[in-house]
This record gives sequence, structure tokens and C-alpha cells, in this order.
Amino acid sequence: MNVCIQFWATVLSPLIGVAAIIVAFIISHRSTKKAQQQINAIGKLQDVFVAAQAPTIMEAKLKYEQELEEIEVLIVEVEKEMQMVNPFAFQGARIDMIKERERKREQNENLEALKKKRQEIKENLSLIQAYIDRTKN
Repeated sequence: MNVCIQFWATVLSPLIGVAAIIVAFIISHRSTKKAQQQINAIGKLQDVFVAAQAPTIMEAKLKYEQELEEIEVLIVEVEKEMQMVNPFAFQGARIDMIKERERKREQNENLEALKKKRQEIKENLSLIQAYIDRTKN
């Protein structure tokens, strides 16, 4: 009797395991559908929230666009300054050369900071535009 139970347990064990895996897949598939429905509901609520905040979003968009224009002007100015060469910088003492290099380094750092700020503003504008596009659909 003991041998018989051990035999059937050995034979049926993989089958029971496969059945358990199939049941787990079915349950997870159903719960995935429910989770997807919940995500869709949250997305709809988010759309309603964004639509309610549309005036604020439009104000933020205008503010970022204005900042972007100002930064573009600053970037152009800094780039022009960097291209300008001081005619007296390399004719005099070594101190003038050191000062000129320091000035160029500061301008380069300023330019990099402005470009980074411009990128952040562009990302914010793209997020705002995505929200606006989503509420229109």
C-alpha cells in the first residue's frame, strides 16, 4: 500500500504541478485585466483633472515659452561673446592671457548652464503639450 501511494504520488506530482501553473496563469490573466481596467479608470480621472487645470496649464505653457525665448537670446549673446577675440589679450603680459582664458571658461560654463536650462524648459513644454493633446482626444 505504501509503495502504491508513493508510485501514484510520483506519477501525479508533475501533473498536479502543471495544473497549478495553468490555474496560476488563468488567475493572473484575469487579475491583469482588472488591473488594466483600473489603470484605464485612473487615466480617465487624470484626463478630467488635466482638463480642469487647463487654464493653469496654458499659463504655465506661456510662461515656459517666454522663458525659452529669453534663454535663446541669452545663449546667442554668450555665443557671440565667446567668438569675439580681444585683440590685446595675447600681446601684453601673461596676466592678460590668464584673464582671457578665465573669461572664456566662465562664458563656457554660463553657456552650458543656459543650454541645460533650455533643455529642461523644452522637456516641460513637451510634457505640457502632451497633457493638452491628451485632453483634446
